[in-house]
Amino acid sequence: MSIRNLSLEKSKTMFTPNFIFWVIILAVIGSFVYSVHEVLMPFVLAFLISYLLSPLVDRLESRKIPRSLATLASLLSFIAIIVLIIANIAPLVRDQVSAFIEHIPAYSKFILVKVVPTLHEKINLLNPYLADKIKFALEDSASSFLSYIGYFITNIFKSGFAIVNILSLVFISPIMAFYTLRDWNK
Repeated sequence: MSIRNLSLEKSKTMFTPNFIFWVIILAVIGSFVYSVHEVLMPFVLAFLISYLLSPLVDRLESRKIPRSLATLASLLSFIAIIVLIIANIAPLVRDQVSAFIEHIPAYSKFILVKVVPTLHEKINLLNPYLADKIKFALEDSASSFLSYIGYFITNIFKSGFAIVNILSLVFISPIMAFYTLRDWNK
C-alpha cells in the first residue's frame, strides 16, 4: 500500500458521524459560553481564586485554624495584594493612555507625511494606478482612524455596561470565592 492510498483512506475516515457529532456539540457549547460569558465571568474568576488559594487554606487549616477563618484571612490577603498592585499600576496606565491621546495628532501627521508617501512609492513600482487609489484612501482614513481610536479609549470606561461588569466582578467574585473555598473539601 502506498503513502498516497494511506492518506486517502485516512481522509475518508476523518469525517465519521462520531467526529461530526462532537464538532457540533463543541460548537453549541462554544456558542453558549460566548453568549453568556459576561454572566459567567464572576463565577469563573471566583473558581480560579478558590483554586489558587486552596493550598494556603488547607495549610492554615492543618495548623488548627478553622476553615472559615483561614478562608477569610486568605481571601482578604489576596484582595489586599490585588488592590496594592492595581493602585501602583493604575497611575502608570493613566499617564500612558493620556500621553497616547495627546500624541494622536503627531502620530497621524507621521503616518500622512512619512508612511503614506513611502508606501505609495513602493506600491507605485508595482502598479501606479493602484498606488494612487491606496494613497488617497490612506490619507483620507488615517486621521479619522486615529481619532476614532482616541475617542474609543476616552469613552471605554464611560459605558454603563462596562461599569456593571466591573462591579459584578468586584463584589460577586469575592463572595463566591469565599463560599467555594470554604466548602472546597466537602
